[in-house]
Amino acid sequence: MNVQKIIIQICAIICICSYPCYARDIYVAIDGDNSNTGKSGSPYQTIKHAIESSASGDTIHVRAGIYAESWLTPKEGTELVSEDGIHMAVIYSGDKSAVRLTNNNSGIDGFEIYGDWNQGSAGDGLIRPLWSNNVWIKNCKVYNAPYDCDVIKVGADNVLIENCIIFNPAHRTDGTSFQECIDIYGDPAPNGVTVRGCWIYHTQERKGDYLIYAKGGSKNILWENNLFGPSAGEPNGNVSVGCGAASPSVFPSCENFIARNNIFAGCTGDAAFGFTGAKNAHVYNNVFYNYKGNRCMIQFYSAQPGGFDRNEDCYVINNIFMQSNGKPVYQDRGRWSDGAYSYIPENFQSDYNIYYQVETSENQNDVDILIEQNSIFENPGFVLPTVPDVGTGLMEDIVSGFQLQKDSPAINAGLNILDNAPYNVPNDFWGTVRPNGAYTDIGINEVLHGGLPLPANLKIY
Repeated sequence: MNVQKIIIQICAIICICSYPCYARDIYVAIDGDNSNTGKSGSPYQTIKHAIESSASGDTIHVRAGIYAESWLTPKEGTELVSEDGIHMAVIYSGDKSAVRLTNNNSGIDGFEIYGDWNQGSAGDGLIRPLWSNNVWIKNCKVYNAPYDCDVIKVGADNVLIENCIIFNPAHRTDGTSFQECIDIYGDPAPNGVTVRGCWIYHTQERKGDYLIYAKGGSKNILWENNLFGPSAGEPNGNVSVGCGAASPSVFPSCENFIARNNIFAGCTGDAAFGFTGAKNAHVYNNVFYNYKGNRCMIQFYSAQPGGFDRNEDCYVINNIFMQSNGKPVYQDRGRWSDGAYSYIPENFQSDYNIYYQVETSENQNDVDILIEQNSIFENPGFVLPTVPDVGTGLMEDIVSGFQLQKDSPAINAGLNILDNAPYNVPNDFWGTVRPNGAYTDIGINEVLHGGLPLPANLKIY
């Protein structure tokens, strides 16, 4: 063979092999066909076929309609997007799991996703991030989990759940107790889970237990700008929201935890929030409103009940507690269950809070809130606080009711959290930089106002 010809052929092969593979936009439509090209004018008919045809870097655009599909598993480096707007593309999974995020760098954005509530064989999650890294669920409405399923069960690292509406987990296999709206747990334990801007609740029709918890050794958990509630568990059921959980027996059950700028409204169970085997947990600038359970607003318990491994290094700063309906703010579960043990955290700090229409007496509270030197015991001055109406309410309307009136005692009354990120509160619920005046405002709202010069010694830990 001519040497020159061989060189030309080799060069051609090199050019072909080195030619860049560009990310594609793949389209799916109800009236499409899986024999089409997948381009905008020639869409596929099913999401599953589009996934099978995709490669890393591709975006799958799903047009409006209801897609009866299940066990959809986006490939690594790909994303499913509702093309015609938020919640316009709907995934109905029947009695099976809908989406499995088991590949790295993959996610879904903008879908309505639901199944047949409490039907089918025992499962795990309607959406299931599992054994993957950097996956996301954004702008989705996810509800009605099949039998023995959480709505979202997280067993992956670096997971983002953002701007979602999440409700109606299924029963467990005992037929009476419930799974969770979001369960953060796995083997290995999840590391890095952010839940942001979500509304998580139960309906009275289908009820539930926990709204969300992180357990089993989960680490680096951030919950911010969420609306938790109403919950519909039994008055003496589990806490509505949990940093840690009493099962499985591992300590710390949850480590490096932050809850900031959240609203806990109309929560029931043993408490609105629970420290349960928590280590290095920070609860800053939240609102706890109208607790409806039979115990307390915040409960202390252990991952290993019986006096072992109580909570460590827990902080409750700049929060508003309003309307406990005669129940105490803090309760040590050891006080009314084990008797001989205390689960109050080693190194627990609470201050710069507002308490109004709550039980404040020392003999009812296992943490004496009356000795908090910088806390306030008067009406916080909300605009129009309310327990969410899950039938007609809009999240933005509900949250706006917890803004502060201009004469609120919460303004300029909080602690400037000067710990390095992420253990600080850089913004309020709406993105206003904190502090706007001399001091951070207490609660989720930073009112635009002036103030005195910042004291040099404000940081207390």
